[in-house]
Amino acid sequence: MNFFESIKSAFQSLIANKMRSLLTMLGIIIGISSVILMSSLGKGGQKQITGEMAKSGYGNFEISVDTDSDYYREKYLLDDSDLQSIKKIESVKYASPKSQTRVQYVNKDTRYRGSLTATTPDYEVIDEITYLEGRSFLKSEYEGRQNLIVIDNLTAKAFYPNESALGKTVEIELERGKDRISFLVVGVFQNPAEKVASIMGAPGMPRFGRIPLNTAKALLDIDTYDTIVVKSADPENMVAAMEEAKSTLEDKNNISSDLYEISESVSRGSSFDNILSTLNIFITSVASISLLVGGIGVMNIMLVSVTERIKEIGIRKALGARNVDILIQFLIESVILTAIGGMIGIIIGILGAFFVGGILSVEPVFSTTILIVSVTVSTLIGIVFGVVPARKAALLNPIEALRVE
Repeated sequence: MNFFESIKSAFQSLIANKMRSLLTMLGIIIGISSVILMSSLGKGGQKQITGEMAKSGYGNFEISVDTDSDYYREKYLLDDSDLQSIKKIESVKYASPKSQTRVQYVNKDTRYRGSLTATTPDYEVIDEITYLEGRSFLKSEYEGRQNLIVIDNLTAKAFYPNESALGKTVEIELERGKDRISFLVVGVFQNPAEKVASIMGAPGMPRFGRIPLNTAKALLDIDTYDTIVVKSADPENMVAAMEEAKSTLEDKNNISSDLYEISESVSRGSSFDNILSTLNIFITSVASISLLVGGIGVMNIMLVSVTERIKEIGIRKALGARNVDILIQFLIESVILTAIGGMIGIIIGILGAFFVGGILSVEPVFSTTILIVSVTVSTLIGIVFGVVPARKAALLNPIEALRVE
């Protein structure tokens, strides 16, 4: 009996016992679908959680100069050439100087203490804010040096309680008692501390404003930075991006000390992501136990099949079938059962992931690796758990087999 005849015979045997074949595949179907379901929902949940964390700075880190270091020299302060070097790193998605100054926001006799941030297009992505009115700065406004500003909604409401602050002016004192600088308001964003402000009261809350970096350079006479903030291309590999950014600056400036300090914007964000990854692996591993149970089921049914077909095996051997032919035939039956069960399990797992994900409001994330491994594992189960019954069938004595009624 050649290989193709063995496959044909295996299919005929499985079709002749449809219900038993279906029940045999059921364990594999449940096992594969469980692995895919739990893996995709686990990855989807992890992506959703880290996505929410990203809004609060997860995946971001800061590079600063340790001015207390013995190796510190003013020439080592970060500048635009350092910024461009960092932007060229493949694992870096966005990079921007971080320049914040304590100021007084003034309108007539009303004043508030707050911070003024010099912003760039990259900074707007790294440290996102929600605009309630107006807009962020245009490209031409970033490149120019106009006195434009975006302010938080608490400041806007305090200065212009009965009208929109857009198109109005806000004065800023860089130092108390110094001349005030007038800025035109082009946008109003939600104060990051507004929820706290609703409990504690707005007057005591800090105020926030942003102006283009070039405007800040002209007003504050700055051309170097203490800190550069970076958003990594892949938050899960942020540590590698941090190390690469640090080594890039050290190589560029020929420094081999710990002059440059790297810190996460969200404390222990990467550790939390590692916990989620480990938990996802654990859940998937638990689900995969059902594959072992399904494999044992395959072996049991195949052993029953061998017992029922002893006489058939005796006839085949009497007609010249070799032990290896019998072995291959039963192995093929076992592999076909598990392979078909694996493919059905993949389909059910994918559909189930979308169904359960819809209920839980989690978008499943499917891994090509998991899908390939699932098919491979189901096939291997057919081989591993099919060896014992196939070997038992191959070693049957044809004379004794023919005597069985």
